Amino acid sequence: MYTIVGVDNLAYPLFALALLNTLALFRFIRPSVAVKALTAGLAANVGVGFVLSHAVNTSFAMAGLIVGAALVATLSTVAVRRTLRRADYALAAA
Repeated sequence: MYTIVGVDNLAYPLFALALLNTLALFRFIRPSVAVKALTAGLAANVGVGFVLSHAVNTSFAMAGLIVGAALVATLSTVAVRRTLRRADYALAAA
């Protein structure tokens, strides 16, 4: 059990980064990009978690959380970096 909690603790900082990025995207009036990243992460989380929990063991559902959080963090970080490259336009449009 402690291994599961320890490995799951890797996903929570990634998820916190993803939430910070989506907050920035909503602030810059880019909600569609944030929603797309969150939807992709949710689909990856459910897909990987469901498959591994049924194919291997229920404790492997934590891999879905890690994959989903990493995907949302990656997609949202890329979107924030692209938005901040055009910060003057993003701030003027907001």
